[in-house]
Amino acid sequence: MKKINIDSRTLKKGEFFWPIKGENFDGHDFIEKAIKKECSGFVYSEPLDPSILALAKSKNIQAIKVADTLQALGEEAKKIRQKLNPQIIAITGSNGKTTTKEIVGQILARKYPTVYPQKSFNNLIGLPLTLLSINQDTKYVVLEMGMNQPGEIRQLMHIAQPDMGVIVNILNTHIGNFDSQEDIVRAKGEMAENLGQNKTLILNEDCLQYAFFNQKFACQIKTFGLNQNNFCILKQARQQGDKLHVYIILNEQTYEFVYPGLGLHNAQNVTGAVACLYELGLAPEEIQKELPSITTPYMRMQKINLNNNIILYDDTFNASPASTKAAIDTFDTFVCKGKKYFIFGDMLELGKHSPSLHTEIGQQLAKSTIEFIYTYGKETKYTHQVLQNSTKKARHFKNKTELTQTLKANLQPNDLLLIKGSKSMKMGEIVLDLRNIFT
Repeated sequence: MKKINIDSRTLKKGEFFWPIKGENFDGHDFIEKAIKKECSGFVYSEPLDPSILALAKSKNIQAIKVADTLQALGEEAKKIRQKLNPQIIAITGSNGKTTTKEIVGQILARKYPTVYPQKSFNNLIGLPLTLLSINQDTKYVVLEMGMNQPGEIRQLMHIAQPDMGVIVNILNTHIGNFDSQEDIVRAKGEMAENLGQNKTLILNEDCLQYAFFNQKFACQIKTFGLNQNNFCILKQARQQGDKLHVYIILNEQTYEFVYPGLGLHNAQNVTGAVACLYELGLAPEEIQKELPSITTPYMRMQKINLNNNIILYDDTFNASPASTKAAIDTFDTFVCKGKKYFIFGDMLELGKHSPSLHTEIGQQLAKSTIEFIYTYGKETKYTHQVLQNSTKKARHFKNKTELTQTLKANLQPNDLLLIKGSKSMKMGEIVLDLRNIFT
């Protein structure tokens, strides 16, 4: 099949158009545009105006009727996966799955024909599109699996049929969509349930605290973490400048791995990735050689140098309680000749737990070395309330423009600032504005 494209705006002549129904749009509305751009064909599940079908026929453009375009996309990807049969590694986790995917994908790609998503294509659209990009030469495919509802991992596993799974961690991300932490565990655990015999699951030992993972699965489970009983042992980690040094024990020998990024929390991501690569047959020395030169994920503690020695840390890709706490812990350790600023947008999908979890962030910030804390959104008001009783210089904003202008007026040479918030809060807009102002 020709290259598949779901976006009529970027569709090129000869590509196959696959319309998807979203919350705010329906790709069927753009089929006529795709035909005029000379797509090679398209699928559809909604009734089309006869004139559109006639136009496609007149241009010899294939039109395929399906029951559901999203489901059909997954089934087409599954067929390609089964036909070409590369070795597939699937990675999930509440935090860190993209970082882990990048480490595994980039290192494998330097040695073998490897496909892995360049962005966080981890849902029922992105994962099939990644599989549909493989060819007969592809040896490895590294996939990321996300979920915010029960059953999503199961659906993704049905499509991808991975040979190896990795669960980086299971935290309280998306707790607002579940009744309990145990429900989140069961949803992530769909990976273990859907890996068959002779398949391997690389599991963070922290997951063993949940009864779910102490049952018998068809797959083989190998754990990583701090415990000496793990097959891949995280011995120690230290941040040295912009590099994270992670010491890992494999087969009773200690190896130092250097990750070119920030945050002690990334030690578990590095350990999970090393465990995966080692299980795939790469020697520790090979991983040691390649890891320092990988490209770290975009918008995850990304260091940006502005004018006047002002340094901005962009951590705006997303935010959960665990990732926010980890970002603050990391930022707290930075030596600063000026002042430290933390810009915090709402953490979403926390439901009834949102007030208490945002309050916890405020309590952590009150004990930190960060002097200026600017909050934005509806939920971060709980964070701000805590800080009103502290010595911190805290302000709550209702719009980003005012927040950005306040930063413009107050930032001085040698200041550091960290910006974080859930993806839907679009805190990256503040990053872009500051880059325009201070560069």
